[in-house]
Amino acid sequence: MMDRALRPRGARPASATAAAPQQCIAGAWRPAARGPRPRGPAALPVPRRLRVATVKTAAVEAPAIEAPPLPAAAPAPEGGSSHELFNWFKCWYPVATLDSLYTDRPNAVELLGMKLVAWRPRGSASWSVLEDTCPHRLAPLSEGRIHEDGSLQCSYHGWCFDGAGGCKSIPQIGDPKAHATACSSGRSAVAVFPCQELFGLLWVWAEPGPIAAVEAAAAPPAAAPPELLSGDWTLKQDWFQRDAPVPYDALVENIVDPSHVQFSHHGVIGNRYAVAHGGGEVLRPISVNGGFSFQFEGAAGTGSFPVDFTPPCLSQWRFHPQIGMLLYAVPTRKGWTRVWQVMAGPKDSTMTRPPSAGIPPLAGFFIDLIGRIPWMLHAVQHNHILDGDDLFVAQAAKRLYKTGALSSWRRRYFMPSSVDAGVTAWRTWLDRHGRACPALPAHEGDTPDLPKSVVFDRLNQHTRHCSHCRAALANMTAAMWALAAVAAAAAGALVAGVAAAGVPLASKFAAAAAGVALVAGFAAAGLARFRQLFVYYEYVHADH
Repeated sequence: MMDRALRPRGARPASATAAAPQQCIAGAWRPAARGPRPRGPAALPVPRRLRVATVKTAAVEAPAIEAPPLPAAAPAPEGGSSHELFNWFKCWYPVATLDSLYTDRPNAVELLGMKLVAWRPRGSASWSVLEDTCPHRLAPLSEGRIHEDGSLQCSYHGWCFDGAGGCKSIPQIGDPKAHATACSSGRSAVAVFPCQELFGLLWVWAEPGPIAAVEAAAAPPAAAPPELLSGDWTLKQDWFQRDAPVPYDALVENIVDPSHVQFSHHGVIGNRYAVAHGGGEVLRPISVNGGFSFQFEGAAGTGSFPVDFTPPCLSQWRFHPQIGMLLYAVPTRKGWTRVWQVMAGPKDSTMTRPPSAGIPPLAGFFIDLIGRIPWMLHAVQHNHILDGDDLFVAQAAKRLYKTGALSSWRRRYFMPSSVDAGVTAWRTWLDRHGRACPALPAHEGDTPDLPKSVVFDRLNQHTRHCSHCRAALANMTAAMWALAAVAAAAAGALVAGVAAAGVPLASKFAAAAAGVALVAGFAAAGLARFRQLFVYYEYVHADH
């Protein structure tokens, strides 16, 4: 059973004053000056504000909001364990890219098995994150709307809530005194989670309530790279975000295994014909809050570089002093993980990708060009990378959990090469410190067999949540139908001219009409095929 100190506290509405917004200046957290929202990558390292407001309620009322139910921790590794468990709730997590969130309606998000709703009160520049449950009859607030008065309205019966979770309106009560009493009751309040904007992401503290708000205000995100917090580094591209139907432990295991790249991603970012032998070595002791770091020694197929894991969700591939890759893997619910990827480096560096020996200059030019077009990069590279891993990583996880305890990897995995040092370090950290994660599968049933139509569903896992790809899909769809209409009109004109007007097939009119029909038709067909990269793409390794 988990230690009581690791259980999240429920929201306890009480009269309190919101703490001042925070910002990180050279690694120290100080009150933030109010001003316009930062724009562009160079401004991203400054978190705009930290929401820690609590709910005003009657002191005699007991709160109705209960803490999220916690499963017991997974069994300790064989032989027992005296290691400190990581507290999964007292830390910050990214939950969404800011440009993926709608500002005119509520957004459903998930974290550690908890269903939350992120929304921005009308007229406010700050986000609010609440439990996604109306206290009236438990309807999801994410299916509600932003009311004209700026509050979040439940669409079921019209109850309204402010950004601090306080109930502002119950339409079914007409008597002013009774209305005020009901709205001030702790039972009408919704749990509020501290949140902040940082590096173009919305971050949430995984514990609700006023005590959590104080703790969150004093704690910078452990998973935020110090180089970005200090402003020495900036992001070199836009974030890529996708929901992966893969358990959290299996996905992080895949991330800290660079040796799979040249085989799993052949023709995308890897080359299976390159020399594959290599090695790995852990660089620092594994610790509960420090995670681990290891040196990956790859051959020509992957290169050599250190890889770091910082709990609860950050992995870094440090390719070069001038460029590195940040990978966030956040457990949303059992069997699912939300992933973010981006390149980052010193603010004065012009590098946007790892150095690659042997790439011809022309090929490098096109690679860099694609890298500057987010929707193109997502379609032809990032989604291919996830699709190249998800199916067999998820199936491998199911086979592991079928054998029983989380720590059964020690018996089931055969890893004779030190190239798997990252996998061993990750599984060791999870056994010692991370096994209480509430989103870890408890048994095989928590990792169901998903059809390929779900595994490779790019539309719902990525495109709907990416402003770049959502717009590209809409534009391509409109262009595809427009070209199809042009092709049909040209073909119709050709048929009518020949059949009704007696236009010779060898005439300039007939040739022009046929040419337009063919070009437009082929263009529409090509767009339709490329459009599928934003909707569904079944990745078959035998074809790559």
